[in-house]
Amino acid sequence: MSDYIINVEHLNKQFIVDKQPMEVLRDINLQIKKGEFVTIVGHSGCGKSTLLKIICGLVDYEDGVVERNGHKVEGPGPMCGMVFQDHRLLPWLKIKDNVGFGLKDLPKSEREERVRKHLEMVGLKGFENSYPSQLSGGMSQRAAIARGLANNPNILLLDEPFGALDALTRIQMQKEILRIQEEEKTTMVMVTHDIDEAIYLGDRIVVMSARPGEVKEIIETDPIESKKRGSAKFAQYKKKIYDYFFEDSDPQDLYEAVSSKQIGADCYAKEYAFDTSFEYLSPEITDESLIYYKNLNEWLLSHSLISQEVDLDSFFDKSYYQKAVEEIGK
Repeated sequence: MSDYIINVEHLNKQFIVDKQPMEVLRDINLQIKKGEFVTIVGHSGCGKSTLLKIICGLVDYEDGVVERNGHKVEGPGPMCGMVFQDHRLLPWLKIKDNVGFGLKDLPKSEREERVRKHLEMVGLKGFENSYPSQLSGGMSQRAAIARGLANNPNILLLDEPFGALDALTRIQMQKEILRIQEEEKTTMVMVTHDIDEAIYLGDRIVVMSARPGEVKEIIETDPIESKKRGSAKFAQYKKKIYDYFFEDSDPQDLYEAVSSKQIGADCYAKEYAFDTSFEYLSPEITDESLIYYKNLNEWLLSHSLISQEVDLDSFFDKSYYQKAVEEIGK
């Protein structure tokens, strides 16, 4: 029997779109040991969720090897649970009945005990008789996790389960899922767009390319430093992942993203985007370049890299800004 609880070798996947094959995954190789927490990051549409569904047995594949617990995946099974991007609780059922939905073959007493245990595990004791509409987003996702664990699976797959939550609830849920994994010793694989989340949760981080999705690198994290969001090591992981994200980016696209503030608050994303998009910036003063100038000044001020806005002459001096943005990595 394989040493790996999940084994994926040379996996390829295509979808038919408008009667034409569209390659989604290409030559995926991934081996996961029992008890690991593996996170998967990559561009939107790169096939992360498809990979998770193939491992779960919800989606078939063209060729390659996909195994769970030493056996070929031929469909869903009770030893592999899955939590989706939205909670998918049945609105007409109480929370206890949602969590116990897949346990109907068990004796009533055992079913009720499992439901009680897992609701208590996710912090929902006292909400057994509530309906999904009466819970917050975070509480609903807790219920979905309880449902995913109720069969006592040894694998739990999570497809961006915290994506719709506010920042504080998300951080709380990240801590909760680590606590649950420690208690249950469950192997967990999570797809996420949040780089911080991937580092914080993952024993290893799988970085995927844009479609067709390929594994660019698998980064092994330090179990202590990865839990310190402000540490230098955490920042190194983050920058390394962003380098992969932006390596194929068009400078014009980055320039437009900066100008329209589509680049988020993350300093490393902005550092890379600003530096790269200078290649596209015209030396002439235009309405577009003035917006870019304003956004760049706001960013540098917010990170205390400058004490006041710089003048336009300095703005068009690329070396001035390169020196400033380099400070953010120190």
